[in-house]
Amino acid sequence: MNRFRGQGATEYLVLLAIIIIIALIVVGVMGWFPGVATSITEKESRAYWESAYPLALVEWRITPNESETEFILQNNTVRNISVKEFMIDGNAILINDTNYAPGEKKALDITMGTACQSGGVFSHYIDINYSTQDLTYVLESGDKPLVGYCSG
Repeated sequence: MNRFRGQGATEYLVLLAIIIIIALIVVGVMGWFPGVATSITEKESRAYWESAYPLALVEWRITPNESETEFILQNNTVRNISVKEFMIDGNAILINDTNYAPGEKKALDITMGTACQSGGVFSHYIDINYSTQDLTYVLESGDKPLVGYCSG
């Protein structure tokens, strides 16, 4: 009768361990731990970039023809912003100063060094250098990549 004394406690611990492992797998799949789930969808990327502050990327289009790349930025502040530099995957793309009034949306046409494959998925990290009346060369770095489908 004494040989099964700790069996209930052991079964409880095994079940608890299985539940914890399943919970960690679910958390990893849902992306709650950075680096566990590395890819994001276009929808998640769009939600992130449309709500970015102070400059939001509200639309983008990248085509196989590298001269047909367009980004639409929106100033989400109450101050004028001047975009000085736009960086894609760490590669600086020099642009003429583009000024944005508060709330203004404006297209930024960029020639990228590498084009995407038609119908393929692209993923780029974006950084934007901008200036305001009080600050010069402030860096806005995206925590999530810009994801979409190559049109064209």
